[in-house]
Amino acid sequence: YHLCRKYSSYDGPIGEYHKEYELEYQYYMSDGKKISPCYKTYAEGINENIQLVIDEFSHKRVYINMIGKTPTIIPGEFDHAWRFSEGLAAVSNNGKLGFIDKFGDYVIDTTFVYRNNPQYYVDHYNRQQAHFVDFTFHSDLCPMVDNNGKYGLISKTGDWILEAKYDDIEFLKPFNTWLLKEIKDDFIIYGAADSHGDIIVPLEYDHFITINDDKACWGSDDIYSVLKAGAQNVENEYLIKFVRDEYTSQSEWFITYPNGKIEKYSDNI
Repeated sequence: YHLCRKYSSYDGPIGEYHKEYELEYQYYMSDGKKISPCYKTYAEGINENIQLVIDEFSHKRVYINMIGKTPTIIPGEFDHAWRFSEGLAAVSNNGKLGFIDKFGDYVIDTTFVYRNNPQYYVDHYNRQQAHFVDFTFHSDLCPMVDNNGKYGLISKTGDWILEAKYDDIEFLKPFNTWLLKEIKDDFIIYGAADSHGDIIVPLEYDHFITINDDKACWGSDDIYSVLKAGAQNVENEYLIKFVRDEYTSQSEWFITYPNGKIEKYSDNI
């Protein structure tokens, strides 16, 4: 079988995934006979050499292993599916969520509840935000929801490493850290756990910012705890002021270090 990419009447060999185009994939025999329904690309394309697609007719999610000269369909069709991460992928059917490997076998059974709704909250600029929890592994941990709708972190054996008591969890890749969120009166309170699931910033701060992907900052009343990219420990008592130019709308952050040194940041905030 040959997996081909279809552009109108032209059938060409498979190529790279482009977000600006809606590509279609079909299987053909060597004589050109079509032998599968049409698959449309879904989610983030190829990850760990696995293409995540959606069946145009059944709307089921399917994985295609792109390794080798002949791509193969991984057994299983799912109501919802996420990209592969660290060898596993989260999948759900009938409201139950588990994890499969690249052979389509369940490594973590469907013992978890799948919740379709995103997390809504109002940030400290009074803007409503929505966040979809990404069920992917980072450093052997993955966010998961319990029967009460609270989020924690599980291991690759499906065991809880961080108790499920948070309203949202997000991975901060430059810092290899988990951002923890609790919603109180429609506003969000921030904390953090490290790559092992241990709390490094208590859940008590009403502000969170990142500066140039170099510093992650948790604070209240302009006093912040700061985690630098690549660092293992959080440093406390940074004074951080935010200034916005009313005419240019340019934002600037001023950080005052304990020794009195002041730095200004204005890009990629």
